[in-house]
Amino acid sequence: MLKRSFKILGGLALFGALWWTLDFAAILATLRRVDPVQWSLSILTATLASLACAWRWSRISAALSAPVSIWTASRIYAEAITINNVLPGAILGGDAWRALQLKRRGAKLGDATLSVLIDRLAGLWIVGVFGALGWSLLGRDAHLTPWAAWLYGLVLIAVIIGMPLTLFIASRMLDQEWLPNFIKQCLAPLRSQQGILLHAWRRALWPSIPVQALAILTFGLCLRAASVHLDPLTLMMSSGFVFMSLAIPISLAGWGLREAAAVVILSGAGIPAESAAVGAALYGLAATAQALLALPLFLLNRPGPESAIR
Repeated sequence: MLKRSFKILGGLALFGALWWTLDFAAILATLRRVDPVQWSLSILTATLASLACAWRWSRISAALSAPVSIWTASRIYAEAITINNVLPGAILGGDAWRALQLKRRGAKLGDATLSVLIDRLAGLWIVGVFGALGWSLLGRDAHLTPWAAWLYGLVLIAVIIGMPLTLFIASRMLDQEWLPNFIKQCLAPLRSQQGILLHAWRRALWPSIPVQALAILTFGLCLRAASVHLDPLTLMMSSGFVFMSLAIPISLAGWGLREAAAVVILSGAGIPAESAAVGAALYGLAATAQALLALPLFLLNRPGPESAIR
């Protein structure tokens, strides 16, 4: 409950601070010019991206001996989107809901939780790779402000190099005598199931490519709806920055954080802050639209009190 309250307050603070700095009249003018066709297309591509995410998760689950059909994975994934975007006060978050649904279908809790964790980490890693690729191909044409370039560079290094390096070091630390036993027990699966985890990771990476491509396309359509037209490489680079910002757990469904990241990364390209913020908000609303469409599935599949307790 405390964590949820912190996220609500953090999101409201970010959202308020951002919109306070923007020109309200310019925001209204941008909203009046929003292209409904482009935004409607973004909902379609966002839905396709979610289906690709569900396909990736089903492949990971199968590698961890917790198989789930693509149809079932898609339905559970849609329910998770609903929890994150329409029911932010729910006791379980979307990721916890996915793990619980796998457990209800006979999977071990550890395998179910691990499938969600690998799904998230593999997706984040590919986001970093796409962002770094777009930036490297742009070169001097990236037009990043110096502090944004430093920040983005550090985040890319942490994600692309730091994340796998940390997992590798953690798996090798089990032989250290000074390490507390409870930490060794937590790290033991990294060593005992190293082959299985590597197999699950490999099965997660290839599906992450169409997931990321569709997510970038969705973001681009939302920006176009707000009259922001970017070349493909700039869109790829800026999407990476915005998407990786959503991994920071200080807001609900990314509101405030996503818009602030878009303003920061697009400012160097000469994009008005109001247009960048509206485009990013439309991206969030595309996820909300998906959540509303999936709400009946969540209500029909909601477990009773006795099954939730078990």
